[in-house]
Amino acid sequence: MADDIELLASEVATNVVEHAHTDYQVRVRQEEGAIRVEVADGSSVIPAVRSLALNADRGRGLMLLEHMADSWGAQEAPDGKIVWFEMARPDSPLAPD
Repeated sequence: MADDIELLASEVATNVVEHAHTDYQVRVRQEEGAIRVEVADGSSVIPAVRSLALNADRGRGLMLLEHMADSWGAQEAPDGKIVWFEMARPDSPLAPD
């Protein structure tokens, strides 16, 4: 689980570097039954999953979030936005089968 969280957090942070061009903060916290990761940046542009050509070499970060995270989203924040995802802990009743 730690490897998956690290991969997804790096994908979201990479999106900030490549698209938002702002500083960012990463927050990781344990919630009931899940680990939540939030990446806050200074851009107000909410990301959206794009359709990609089969030979595209970039742009799969949000697709990974959709596939690997139990839930994810983005929300406006006073100074930009927060992109977040959650992974259910394996010992949680919320964990997928």
